[in-house]
Amino acid sequence: MKISVDHHLRLNQALHSLRDDAETAIQHYALRTQAALADMIARLDAPQEPAPLPARDMKALLACIQNLAIKPKKGRAKDLKRIEALIEQLTAAFAPPA
Repeated sequence: MKISVDHHLRLNQALHSLRDDAETAIQHYALRTQAALADMIARLDAPQEPAPLPARDMKALLACIQNLAIKPKKGRAKDLKRIEALIEQLTAAFAPPA
């Protein structure tokens, strides 16, 4: 009986810890994602010559964003992966030439 109670308590603590870790990971992911998007918006809005991206690149990136097939209200992992892949693509496009 004591062993069962001990396992129950340890599993309960582990689940609480996992929940906290998941929440922390989600918060950090959201912050990193929002920061990357804010940086791109700031670079796009900054008055500069020449423009940060050629018009054809902007048109292509706009099409990628518009074609993003996600259902945010469902909170699916595959949607987060699609968003992350798109942000990586956008970040690469906004990167200054080497």
